[in-house]
Amino acid sequence: MKLTIKQTLQHGIDAHKEGKLEEAERLYRAILQSQPTHADANHNLAVLAVSVNKTEAALPLFKTALEANPKIEQFWLSYIDAHLKQKKVEAAKALILEARKQGFDGEKVNTLENQLNQLSISSKPSNKNKNLTLKEKRQKVSESKHKNAQYKNTNRLGPPQSQVKNLVEQYQKKQYEEAEKLARSTTKNFPEYQIGWKILGAVLRTKGKMSESLYAKHRAVELDPQDADAHSNMGLALQDLHRYEEAIASYEEVIKIRPDCLQTKHILAFLTGQTTSTAPRAYVETLFDGYASIFDLSLVDMLEYKIPKIIYEVMNLDNAGNSFGAVLDLGCGTGLTGVVVKSNSAYLEGIDLSKEMLGKAREKNIYRQAFLIPY
Repeated sequence: MKLTIKQTLQHGIDAHKEGKLEEAERLYRAILQSQPTHADANHNLAVLAVSVNKTEAALPLFKTALEANPKIEQFWLSYIDAHLKQKKVEAAKALILEARKQGFDGEKVNTLENQLNQLSISSKPSNKNKNLTLKEKRQKVSESKHKNAQYKNTNRLGPPQSQVKNLVEQYQKKQYEEAEKLARSTTKNFPEYQIGWKILGAVLRTKGKMSESLYAKHRAVELDPQDADAHSNMGLALQDLHRYEEAIASYEEVIKIRPDCLQTKHILAFLTGQTTSTAPRAYVETLFDGYASIFDLSLVDMLEYKIPKIIYEVMNLDNAGNSFGAVLDLGCGTGLTGVVVKSNSAYLEGIDLSKEMLGKAREKNIYRQAFLIPY
C-alpha cells in the first residue's frame, strides 16, 4: 500500500526522533520529489542538516519552508538561528524585524535577539593594533594584502585539472554519490571556482535535493553573471520549487545574454501563458533527459501513477487473456507500461526520444529492443 504524504512525513519524524537520520532524510526527500515546497518536509530536512553541521545547506530549505508557511513561529526561529550559526548578522537582524512584523514577539525571539547582540559585539574590530608603530601597521597591511592575493589567485585558478576531470567523469558516469562528495569538496576548497558550483547544482537536482540545488546554482550565477547557462540552470531550479516569477526573471537574463536561444524563449512563453506551434527539439530532449533519474519515484511512489495498469486492462477487454502478440510501446519512457504488458506479449519493443529515459528502460530488461528516435 502506498503511503500518503502525511504518513510519509510522520514516518520521517519518527525516524528523526529515533536518531535514524539517513532514513529520515530519505523520507523527507521523497516528499520533496512530489511537493518541492512542502513546508514541514523542508523545515525538518533543514533541521537534520544543521544537526550534522551542514548549516549552509540548510538555509535554502528553511527559506522554502518559511515562504510556504510564514505563520509558523518555529520556521522563523529556525531560520534566524541558522543565520546566527553562520554569523550572518545583518540577515539575522532583518529576519528578526520581519518576524516581529508578522506578530512573533515572544521570549524565544527575544532570546535570539540577545544572541545577535552578543555576536555583533564580538564581531567588531579589536583594538589590538591600536598601539603599533606606523612601520608595524604598514607591515601588517602588506602581509594581509599578500595573503588575500594568494587566496584569490588560488581560487581563480581552481582545483588541479585532474580533480576537475575526475569530478566530471563521476557525474557523466552517474556516480552521483561520489560526484556530490567531490563537488562539495571542490566548492569548499575553491569557493570562487564556478564550474564546481554548476556541477554540484546539477548533481543535487538529480538526487532530488531541490532547495540545495538552487543555492548551488545561485552561487554559480553570482560568480559569473554573464553565464547564460548558469541563469538557465537557476531558472530550472526555481521552476522545480514552483517559484515561477523568479524563474521568469532568470530566463529573461538568459535572453539578454543570448537573444537567439529558442529553448529559453519557449520556456518563457509557457511560463507567461503564451502559445507556440511546437517545442524546440533541444527543450524536449533536455526536459525528459533531466527527468529520467526521478521519473519512476515521482510518478509511481509519490503520485500513484496508474496509467500502465489502465492501458493493460483496456488491451485485455476483448482479448480474453490471450497473448497481445507483438507490441510496440511508443513513447516508452522508463518502461513503466512495458513492465505491465510484458507478461502477456510475445514480442515487445520500445521507442522514445529521450536517451536517458531509454537508459532507465533498458535497465529493466523488458524490451527485446529499445530505439531512440529524433524529435
